[in-house]
Amino acid sequence: MMLGRNQPSLTAYFSNMPNADDVLWVCTDMYRPFEKSINTALPNARWVVDHFHVVAYANRAMDKVRIEVQSKLTKKDRITTKKGMAYTLRTRLRDLTDEEASQIRACRGDEVYGPLAVAYDLKEDFFNIYDEHRNSKSDAQQAFVEWEKSIPAEAIYEDFRKLANTVHNFYEQIFNYWDCPISITNGFTECSNRIIRENNVRGRGNSFEILRGRTLYRHANLEKIEQNTMLLGPPIASRGPLFHYEEVKGIPATPDAQEDIRFDSFEYDPMIGLIPGVNFDPETGEIFDETLIGDDEI
Repeated sequence: MMLGRNQPSLTAYFSNMPNADDVLWVCTDMYRPFEKSINTALPNARWVVDHFHVVAYANRAMDKVRIEVQSKLTKKDRITTKKGMAYTLRTRLRDLTDEEASQIRACRGDEVYGPLAVAYDLKEDFFNIYDEHRNSKSDAQQAFVEWEKSIPAEAIYEDFRKLANTVHNFYEQIFNYWDCPISITNGFTECSNRIIRENNVRGRGNSFEILRGRTLYRHANLEKIEQNTMLLGPPIASRGPLFHYEEVKGIPATPDAQEDIRFDSFEYDPMIGLIPGVNFDPETGEIFDETLIGDDEI
């Protein structure tokens, strides 16, 4: 756990890793300073952008369409649409109930609600680049080409075009996912970062050293380690939670319940996570040293 993740600190950390030449794959979010640090300190490693960070942009683009559609409705219709559609639109097609599927079908061809169905289809088609072409990189690349062509020209779908540009900007790193021999993810790190944010909320005013100690030496995890029922790092093909969450007053203990609050509370950007007030360089994505929340990353 480090204080900050700017490029010099990342490079120094990676350079001091034992057996750095043996590292073959590094999976992270779309944080550009990782690129130079990995190339400098891990010469045999290939950078993979975690696909969960990529598809998150599709959900965000779909939300932007829903928000714009809602902005043109009456207050009563706006509330009804939000309650009835916000999470339905985020649900994968294969998981829709009959009622939810009928809601989306009712939007098709409707002058007002039609863009919701179009945005839903764009979101699903983007997810399917990963889901339906896992065994063929060339097929996945062609599926992306076809998906980009399918984005309608109307301004309401602009965020889907931004997603396409993001894929082009990180093209090699995103499609490296298909070359990796395992289903690689940085989920363990994201889980750990959630714990850091949780502890930061619980102990406002704590120094970095105290926050680090409380994060690394949580009672629930120490007990599991002492009982030899929890590994210090995640197994590659494990099921179930990697960490045991402790309830904080006002914050649900389970990750799924926390997500319900977080998406309603903050503007989501997969580049920097669900953290309000983060300062970062728009050109490189590098988080500035003076940022207080978000620097305590693993």
